[in-house]
Amino acid sequence: MSDHDKSGFERRTVLKGLGAAGVIGGATAGVAARDVTPQDADNPAVDSALADLWADNEMVKVVLRLERLDRAQLQDVGRDEVVSQLQAHAEATQEELHRRAEALDEVRVANTFWLANAIVLKVRTDEIRPDDLASWPSVRWVHRNVDYQLPEPASVTDASTSADDVTYGLDQLNVPEVWDELDVTGAGAEVAVLDTGINADHPDFAAFDSDNWQEFDGDGNPIDSDPFDDNGHGSHVAGTTAGPLEPDGDVPAYGVAPDAELWHGKVLDALGGGTFDQIIAGMEWAVDETTADIIGMSLGGSPSDTVTLEATEHIADAGVILSASNGNNSLSTPGAFYSSFGSQAIDENYDLAEFAVGEWIEPEEFFDDPEEIPDYWADEYVTPTASAAGVDVLSLYPDEYAEISGTSMSQPHKAGAFALMVSASGDLDREWFEETMVDTAWQPEQAPSEDPNAEYGHGVIDALEATQQVALDQSVTGTVTDTDDSPIEGADVTVADPGTSTQTDADGGYDVLAEAGDTTVTAEAFGYEAVSHDVSVPDGGTAEQDFELPAALAAEVVADQPTIIEGGETITTTLHAAHPETVTVSNTGGYGGDLALTVDGEDATLGEPVALDGGIGEVAVSVETDADTSGDVELEHTFDGAGETTSLTTGPTQVVEELIEVAVIDDTEGYGDDWVALLEDELADVYEVEHVDSSEALEDIEAYDAYFVHGLDSDEWYEATAEIGTIYTAQNLGPDTLSPRAELIDDPDSVTTGTNLATWEITEPHEILDDVAEPGDEVEIHTDTWGDGASFGDTDADVYAEAADEANAFAVDEERSDVLLTAIGIGWVGPDELTDDALAIVANAVAYAAAPEDDDWELAPAVVNDEQPGIPSGTGADLVSRLDDQLELDEEIDLLTGAEAVDAAEAGEYTTYVVNSMETDFVEAFDEYTADAETNVVWLDQWGRLEGIAAKADVLGNPETTDDGRGGGPGSNPELEIVADHPIFDGVGDDGDSFQIHDAHHPDRSWFDGYDGDVVGEIHAHQISGGGGVGIDDGKSTVLLSSFATSGDVTGSDYSEDAETVLGNAVKYLVGALDADSDAQSAMLPADD
Repeated sequence: MSDHDKSGFERRTVLKGLGAAGVIGGATAGVAARDVTPQDADNPAVDSALADLWADNEMVKVVLRLERLDRAQLQDVGRDEVVSQLQAHAEATQEELHRRAEALDEVRVANTFWLANAIVLKVRTDEIRPDDLASWPSVRWVHRNVDYQLPEPASVTDASTSADDVTYGLDQLNVPEVWDELDVTGAGAEVAVLDTGINADHPDFAAFDSDNWQEFDGDGNPIDSDPFDDNGHGSHVAGTTAGPLEPDGDVPAYGVAPDAELWHGKVLDALGGGTFDQIIAGMEWAVDETTADIIGMSLGGSPSDTVTLEATEHIADAGVILSASNGNNSLSTPGAFYSSFGSQAIDENYDLAEFAVGEWIEPEEFFDDPEEIPDYWADEYVTPTASAAGVDVLSLYPDEYAEISGTSMSQPHKAGAFALMVSASGDLDREWFEETMVDTAWQPEQAPSEDPNAEYGHGVIDALEATQQVALDQSVTGTVTDTDDSPIEGADVTVADPGTSTQTDADGGYDVLAEAGDTTVTAEAFGYEAVSHDVSVPDGGTAEQDFELPAALAAEVVADQPTIIEGGETITTTLHAAHPETVTVSNTGGYGGDLALTVDGEDATLGEPVALDGGIGEVAVSVETDADTSGDVELEHTFDGAGETTSLTTGPTQVVEELIEVAVIDDTEGYGDDWVALLEDELADVYEVEHVDSSEALEDIEAYDAYFVHGLDSDEWYEATAEIGTIYTAQNLGPDTLSPRAELIDDPDSVTTGTNLATWEITEPHEILDDVAEPGDEVEIHTDTWGDGASFGDTDADVYAEAADEANAFAVDEERSDVLLTAIGIGWVGPDELTDDALAIVANAVAYAAAPEDDDWELAPAVVNDEQPGIPSGTGADLVSRLDDQLELDEEIDLLTGAEAVDAAEAGEYTTYVVNSMETDFVEAFDEYTADAETNVVWLDQWGRLEGIAAKADVLGNPETTDDGRGGGPGSNPELEIVADHPIFDGVGDDGDSFQIHDAHHPDRSWFDGYDGDVVGEIHAHQISGGGGVGIDDGKSTVLLSSFATSGDVTGSDYSEDAETVLGNAVKYLVGALDADSDAQSAMLPADD
């Protein structure tokens, strides 16, 4: 071993491989390499690049690096203890800095880290200087918040079909021999990939566990999202690491360790960009919140940068292997660090890739910050560490398959090879595994004579030799069958000590590594009872144990129903079932349209059993909905077989007549994903929100119903969106899309940004302000101390709020359907500082901008009222007045008799009717003409010869019965108890709440029983408890409101505000202005938090 080696091998190099495959870092374009050296806490260093950043920006993000923990304390203490000590050290050393930041308005903490002891600050550059921050306690280094950007791939080509069983990259490493000779495919090993995401919807990643996913925003904060890959690079890397043995497409196997468990941290965005915050946050997550043995990073920073070095060293301290790519055309970090395993790229002939780089590194000379270099590093070492395929590497990218070139493609071959070693060994020993990988690597004939060398490092890795050297010497072997002696393929066989596992082959056979001694072996498979046996494993030998598993009925959901669809679309779900003889599918939701059911592609009938073959496999269930319908579809699947019955439920799926598509445009600010998350939380499910680049949106501008523009880099935009609802905003030290609007379309005439502009005074009412504020109210937009905001001057738009400088703060341009907002933006102001009122305004603005001009919600209902003997005239007119107050429509509400209502319904004159009273002679015909889901009816009732719901019950028998009363005296007025959450109660209460319906002198009330729809509210009054009060039938677009009608003794002035809100909500709900989701609100209102 030369004096360049550490533990038998050299180190390294870094990342960058690929276009979607690698990253080169830089704070801003043109920033030169830093010429400063981090010192100790008594003499902290300041990044020279900060001077330009301070000069060019009003607000910057800067990183304070604090005292490092003595690494001697972290040796051989175990992963959990390493994490615990680092977290405790960071907390102790950062405490005083938190206090200082909190005391200064011009500084705020954006994030903190412990894997690298660092605090990221947002700083107002006109108030504080870098040297000021360097003087804070424990600070040893102040540097820029480094940005990363994936370079263009060395090449990307579509994958062609191939007769090969595996890709050339797997063949070069002898991976098929590891699978076949050692029966090792990665089971039990775990790899965390930090990249652009993973396409978990692709069949090749069907086994990916969504719990193994985490996305991070530009500040390094975790985002709650489902797995996705909006770039493709991450999926390609993950596929090479652990793609399936049998890919879905007509391509060879391309994953090195197909049975390894994948984790994925999305630290790069759709354009391949990321920040120091994101990268470090992802590294912390991989070490602390996953159980990954290997971290794969096909990304990196500039060659000589050390900002990720501290985190890289602590990953090694935790005993985790960091596999990193070496860089395309130039080295990158962390791959070039001594403590990572850097990867070189070769082609199928073992020749170096054209973009390959390598170098003998003298750390003290090579890196910008030699004081960061640990003492144990060699005085000189080589990067790359070793080589693997990186030219025209086939993998998933992003939805199909592609052959891509870059060291980013080489790296996952090594990560997968390490996973095979973990699988064979049953445990991870980082130093031993890295030494073994290096020792078993070999130099191709075209390599330099020197070994190692700066071209191939220690050579091409050999997965078979490396895995054989770390494999356990003992095993348990046998077969797993059912009670008929038929082999069970894919059964899981687990050895308790050391926790190794494998799956049976097509013959039911298995061979799993084990430790010598007594242990327990368990075999289990879907559709069978688990069986365990005690086994004694001889030292260096093999124990034999067969299993016979009794059959059991089982069912599980493979793919659930979608959350929401448009009417006319098909709902699909896939189930995995074992030993079912029949399945019966029923709709337990409230959807009233027709559902065309198919089971495994064959037509079937809801509620009727469908014969199955009794085997084990997937059952595909789909139901086709009717166009222009709405309601919930929740499917119950009841399986019978093996003498048992089991049921499971999928859904529900909300069916709406039309989804509302909303795009967030943020070309420049980097907070598009944050706004997507905020709007998804605020808006009803009927809104689909996504982050889109303006150039993409301009290709089909009408693809979306509304746009929220947070950051814009397009002069074409304003003209292209002249007829589409669009929201613009302006903020100090943040986004400003109003100023370019002013420049390009001359409106507004000016825009001002500054401090103390975060409060609006409402001057006029507008529906965007509904349930938020009224004229005369002040609205606080965010809570930041500086009050960053904006205002604008004269405008053709209608103004509804003023800013603190008495200029305009909020306006609506009806002609263009534009909404102009101020102070609502993320930059210096963080997402968590936006107030609930501000978020409600944005959500309302989106809903307003997305609403079609002739939305059904704007069509007035007709009131139906037949004057009854003994009831004073004017009850119908009173109800019209009540509805006018609640709906605030431009159109007049017509008042019809029962006979007129029948004629109108037959002619389709109205979409909605509110029935206060109707003679029984007209009920049947009226019902016939309004029974379709396109016509909405609200039926009312009250004590005393009012025939609304009562007439419906008498003629149609639904509800079965009604009753009424008025006794009890003062204090006996009826109350409604909410017994199920529903949007009809928005603004009133939740399940379990109650409210008084009216306070009339006579405590009149009515109720019903035996209703086919859903009863969501119950009447409580003198001698009545739990009578039907509010009923909903989504299938027939019907609402029953008992005790809500206008009568001779109970009129609008008697009804409570809550009761009137429910009356108005009933109409809004039926016409689609309230979402069908019980947690959602009006299309014009945000959802409750």
